[in-house]
Amino acid sequence: CVTSSFELKLALPMFRAAALSVLFALAFDAGAQTRPDGNWQGTMERQGAALTVRFDFHTQASAVAGRFTSETQRAMEYPLDEVMWATSALHWKLGDSLVFDGVVSPRAITGTFLDGKEQGTFSLHPVKLDPPPYRREEVTFRNGDVALAGTLLCPRTPGLHPGIVFLHRPFAYSA
Repeated sequence: CVTSSFELKLALPMFRAAALSVLFALAFDAGAQTRPDGNWQGTMERQGAALTVRFDFHTQASAVAGRFTSETQRAMEYPLDEVMWATSALHWKLGDSLVFDGVVSPRAITGTFLDGKEQGTFSLHPVKLDPPPYRREEVTFRNGDVALAGTLLCPRTPGLHPGIVFLHRPFAYSA
């Protein structure tokens, strides 16, 4: 096969365009892998003390939401505040004082957190969870213009069970 220099000059830009398309596709795919969706378990460490924790993230309509669980702290699926994600950077708040900044990869979310003026580190890894022993049901009660929303966590086992009400955040009310 004999190729003229003119044919090579025409083929070279096409080859470059194809190579750039492949690189773009690979970069786009790698970016998609850094999405934080899923269950992440690991430790938070501060001043030599370690705490086992789990964070569950999910994306809805391009916004990331999440929940915090720590069995040793008796915290179950506590909603996260102000979750922000861009490429591989993940930032969120937990309650009034904990602020997290991390980097997401397919195998880990690692970073630092601030608890007031105290700083610590965290390291989380993806985990598969067994279904919880309860089912989740979102509910809303309305009375005129006022709406009270919440989450029912109902045991999967038959029979009567005690009920508990948790108020996660302080709120103002008038009597």
